[in-house]
Amino acid sequence: ASSFSPAPSSPSTHLAIRPVEWLTIGGGLVFQSGSVLTLDIRGDLPFTNAEDDARLEHQFKGDLRSVRYGSLGAQAQVHERVSIGIVYRSEVELGNTIVALADASVGTPGTPGIPLTLSLISESTSLFGPQQVSFGIDLQPLDRLNIALELTWNDWSAHPSLIANQTVDLELGGTAAFGDIESLPQLPMDLHDTFVPRIGIEFAALQGDIDLDIRAGYVYENSPFPAQAGITNFVDNDKHTISLGLGLSLNDLRPTLPGALQFNTHFAYATLRGRDHNKTSLVDPVGDYRSTGYLIAAGVDVSLMFE
Repeated sequence: ASSFSPAPSSPSTHLAIRPVEWLTIGGGLVFQSGSVLTLDIRGDLPFTNAEDDARLEHQFKGDLRSVRYGSLGAQAQVHERVSIGIVYRSEVELGNTIVALADASVGTPGTPGIPLTLSLISESTSLFGPQQVSFGIDLQPLDRLNIALELTWNDWSAHPSLIANQTVDLELGGTAAFGDIESLPQLPMDLHDTFVPRIGIEFAALQGDIDLDIRAGYVYENSPFPAQAGITNFVDNDKHTISLGLGLSLNDLRPTLPGALQFNTHFAYATLRGRDHNKTSLVDPVGDYRSTGYLIAAGVDVSLMFE
């Protein structure tokens, strides 16, 4: 939960300009969709032999509602070997709404039925990305060496509750059968803001007809979640991630290919710092536990560039 990135298929639009040689300014919008799902049931429901005599029809409707969030950034080349940049991304929240409506007549065949109405509305948050500000600097201390540093602030304290807001209203014969059934209380998340540092290093080992770049990186993500001592169990850990990568470019492929062929591979290992979750209640159904673990990621991509 301590990191966020939009889905790869999210449509977006971006624009960048360079008003002067040393300054680049850009911004963009990303589009995602929350959903509203409605189930409507109508008809007659007999007390006896319901499987054979029930006459019910239903309609299911789905509506996708667009959500937009933006980003704005600037990069300045303050020296031929030094550039700095800053980026702001706004908050995004995707909500899901489920509505179930029933309007039926309950009774025995051939007699007036008792009207039964049911209304259930459930509202929840399916995805939340906090607003964030990133500041980065790129250094080139040597001709073949690049070092990138970045620090990102994430506004996790604005995270909404993950407990669904539900309201149920059931009436039989025009009288509330149970009254309004309210949802569980909206427990606060008690998240705190985080500052995430990153460092990346790239060394050009070979340059010419064959380019070979060696890369390494490190990132520390401190968890915005507190220890889970209450009834919730939103398990999250501080995370240390190291990464290694290689980039190979074949630049002289003529006459076979007027361009270049690039291969990039990466490997990342993340360790989740062990964390104890001690429950305040002695009768908690989950009880005390410890969370820890690791993540491994690897990938290869191939690019073909034409002159």
